[in-house]
Formats: sequence, C-alpha cells, structure tokens
Amino acid sequence: MKKTKITALSGMLAALTVLFLFFGSVVQIFAYVAPLISGLIMIILINNVNKRSAWTVFVVSSLVAVFLLPDKECALTYVFFFGWYPMVKDSFDKIKIKILRIVAKFAVYNVAVVFSQLACIYVFGIPFDNVFGVWGIVILLLLANLFFALYDRLFVLLSFIYMKKYYSKVKRFLK
Repeated sequence: MKKTKITALSGMLAALTVLFLFFGSVVQIFAYVAPLISGLIMIILINNVNKRSAWTVFVVSSLVAVFLLPDKECALTYVFFFGWYPMVKDSFDKIKIKILRIVAKFAVYNVAVVFSQLACIYVFGIPFDNVFGVWGIVILLLLANLFFALYDRLFVLLSFIYMKKYYSKVKRFLK
C-alpha cells in the first residue's frame, strides 16, 4: 500500500473527525453523539491500514479539536475516551474472563468520564451545573454507563458491517 494513499486517507479521516466534532460543538444536542461517531471513524483505519495511522489521526484530530472547537466538552469527550478506545478495544476483548473484561472496560470508561469532566471544570473553567446535587451526578454516571454499554455493542456491530460491505471497496481504493 502506498504511503501517499495512506497519508491522504488519514488526512481525510482526520478532517472528517474534526468536522463531526465541530458539528457536535455547535449543535448542542449532538455534543455527546459526535465524539462517538468520530471514534467509529477509526474502524476504517484500524482495519484497512494499521493502528499506528489510527493513533496518528487521533492525536491530530484531538489537537485540532481542543484548540479550535468552541465546545471543549465535546472535544474532551473525544480526547479522553471515544477517540482512543477503538484502538485498545481488542486488548480488552482478549481478556478471557467475561466479568473481568466487562469490569475493566467500565472502569476505564468511568475514569475517563471523571477526568474529562474534571478537565472541563478545572482546566477550561466550564461550570458544572447540577440542580439535583449528588444524585444528579450518580444519575448522570449511570446513564453514561448505559450509553457506553450500547456504544460497545454498536462498535462490534458496525465493525462487522464495515468488514462485510465496505472493507473490500476501501482496500481496492488503497491499492
């Protein structure tokens, strides 16, 4: 595979990632969906090129997102979890004991969510509005975990669909 095509594909996918994050940044209802979609873009690079290119796209798109997007929470959600999770997901999936695998995934996700919110509050000065007190935080974290469980399943399903329908087309383009 030619390096120029890999570079071109990586650049296009980095731009597409930033575009989705920008859309999530300006349309507030998509602020949590845009990082998820941006992370799913990595499926193309992981399967057709390699993880190194995916990591490069993640770093580039993260830097652009953090420095240029108006909504830092959207960018940080991508940076702290959804951007890099596709590259390490198979490492989690190699854990043989199912309960241990699930606990590991959710532990990493929860740590990422907490650090993302702390960065929003203390680094970027975004106020954390919570009218429900401590219970609001608990409910938010429970809903975030439900969202992650759905995302993890969706990632597997979309990877399967990509491999069946689009992998050969993208591979043909890269030759």
